[in-house]
Amino acid sequence: MEWPPTWPVPLGSSRFKILFYPLTGTPDAEPRLYSPSAQAVLDVESGKPLNCGPLPGSVKELSRRRWPRAMDQVGVKEFMELADKLYARTEAVAQAYAPGGVPAARDSAAAREYLQLFESLAEPDLLPFYYRMNPDFWEWVRKAAGRSIPKA
Repeated sequence: MEWPPTWPVPLGSSRFKILFYPLTGTPDAEPRLYSPSAQAVLDVESGKPLNCGPLPGSVKELSRRRWPRAMDQVGVKEFMELADKLYARTEAVAQAYAPGGVPAARDSAAAREYLQLFESLAEPDLLPFYYRMNPDFWEWVRKAAGRSIPKA
């Protein structure tokens, strides 16, 4: 069983939260994705985890599908390029989100681009967990992007 991390969710300009979820399967078999079982908060300035540990509750199988269907046609190289873009856009949107308050007009394009990449790459059955990592961030993104966000 593997425990891959989720994509990071900003908590501020340099702090990000990630969850770890069990994933079983082989290249020849369907994966089985389970509810997140651990979490960590990372500080990119220090390069160190601020805290990490288990999540309460029992582990539940969520899906036999890890990625959005759109990723079925994407090769490994293209996936890695998209992942690199998502990481870069996550850092950019974190810088804009960090001051708090109402998003500025200049934040709109960055939020839309971030949200498009996130929706392309995020594990569909983990969307509620992503939202719960930092609801304030997702509401900020919704306002900045001017559209709905993935909650479930």
